[in-house]
Amino acid sequence: MKVADKKIIGIDFGHETLKYVALSIASDKPGIKECKSADLNLSIDADDSAWREAVINVLKSWKSEKLIQSEDELYITAPNDQVLIRALKIKTDDIKTQLEQEADKQIPVSLDKVDWDSVIVGEDNGQSHLVLAAVKKEIVENIISLLAEAGLEANSIDCGAIAVGNAFLHSCGGEAEASAAILNIGMAASDLIIVDGKKIWIRTLPVTGKTIVSSVIKNLNLSEEEAKKAISTQINLAAPAGEESDVLKNVRATMSRLVMEITRSLTFFKSQLGGERPQKLLVCGGYSNIPGLTDFLSGRLKTDTSNLNVFQTFDKTVENASLYPQAMGCALAGAGLTPYAINILPKNVQFQQMLEKKKFWIAASAYIFAAIFIALFAIVTVKSKDVKAQAEKADNELSNATALNSEIVKIQKQINKKQLEIDEIHRVIVSRDLYVKALQDISRVLPSNIWLSGIENITFGDIYEKDTLENDNAGPGSMIVDEKSELYTRPVRLLIRGGYYGNWMEEMPKLQKEFEKIPGFAGFTQRRMTKEKKYYTFELDVDLDVNYNGKPDVDDIKAAYNSKSGSRRR
Repeated sequence: MKVADKKIIGIDFGHETLKYVALSIASDKPGIKECKSADLNLSIDADDSAWREAVINVLKSWKSEKLIQSEDELYITAPNDQVLIRALKIKTDDIKTQLEQEADKQIPVSLDKVDWDSVIVGEDNGQSHLVLAAVKKEIVENIISLLAEAGLEANSIDCGAIAVGNAFLHSCGGEAEASAAILNIGMAASDLIIVDGKKIWIRTLPVTGKTIVSSVIKNLNLSEEEAKKAISTQINLAAPAGEESDVLKNVRATMSRLVMEITRSLTFFKSQLGGERPQKLLVCGGYSNIPGLTDFLSGRLKTDTSNLNVFQTFDKTVENASLYPQAMGCALAGAGLTPYAINILPKNVQFQQMLEKKKFWIAASAYIFAAIFIALFAIVTVKSKDVKAQAEKADNELSNATALNSEIVKIQKQINKKQLEIDEIHRVIVSRDLYVKALQDISRVLPSNIWLSGIENITFGDIYEKDTLENDNAGPGSMIVDEKSELYTRPVRLLIRGGYYGNWMEEMPKLQKEFEKIPGFAGFTQRRMTKEKKYYTFELDVDLDVNYNGKPDVDDIKAAYNSKSGSRRR
């Protein structure tokens, strides 16, 4: 793809810092014009309105400094903690017909409440591996509106984890010779991106910069400013035993949990996806510069670890290079220089942008048509000797014009149909937004020796079908169910998978009490407990009480079905 000489900007919309990379593109060869970061000076618990105001102020200052101008192309990443990422595997021949259905199963909120996109990241044996990214519509609308308030418009909204993978692959010449894992640690979200050749696999991790800072604040009774300063300047994670301050002990405990999450992810990648253990680990993001982090991770994971630098192929040295892979990746994707491209902008906005780009050609076509018509009219006027011949020619021109008008009407119908498809592309797949809230609530009450490996929504229909099979085709209470009703498809239970080390008999009553304090939870039951070599894995069924009436929702729905008159068994 040939790209005209132009300036392309990538911005990583972080919670603490905005990162900016400007590329100069000429003949497909990118050059680095400038890299810049700006602190937002917000507390870790700052609300969305404070973040929005801080981001707008930074963008306006960058405009006034002419770092961003109207003719520049702007590509951004959505805040990582607001992006839901899922891995899909679909038969290559069935992608067009099955993609939306698979998205239905994977995205735990209604499709009409999110903007989403997907990209194929690998293929084998007739199967395509895809990464799907979704963001709630109100978050996307907030980003679009704050950009507008700053006098800007984004060409696309990228997914940060995919942008990191793209930046790394570009630095490798398009394909990694040796498999690598990239740990991106941000304030509000952390991701592990595994790159094998051209394939990428992504998993979100629960340990973030906020986790590290909050733990120090809580356990050592420090202010946020004191905690951040201590983490960045007063510790060394690689320090030998006997030289551990209270801050170092606390941060090491949190990072040990991160090591456990990385180990579990690598094990899953190998056992479930057939991948090989990555030969190196690269770290990036705002919290990748904790002193001694790379040596600490290298020692614990027994893997060569270093900071990620995606600028090695450019004739420019960038200070704190590990801050910029997301901004770099989305700028490169905007230039068409990466293997993967994803755009979470609403489809109607993308459609409008496409029309804006084609306005010139539409106007040019209209001008040419008008010129041809005037020329024909002049010919008819001058050559008036053969009236019959001119009349026949006029008839022909009329027929051509009628045919052209028919084509225009047909194209307009196609445009209208496409718009309808865009408007309807996001249909409802589940009735409530549970996953993100549940993950946040559960993570808040878990002790450090217990970790999560997955959360799965279970609908009333799932429970009904299981009970039907187990009870000789008689569902709960032999009730009548309407499989198309909202009640049948409502999530009523969460299947939580995780692991722990320690004494489960002591931890379980404490955990039960903590779960009962979470709004909307009605307690849990143990489904499975498995002893591994050094720890246990478990599965818990957590009943939901979204009605807040003190009873599990599954019981409320059973009562609702049983109360219907004239029921018969299914």
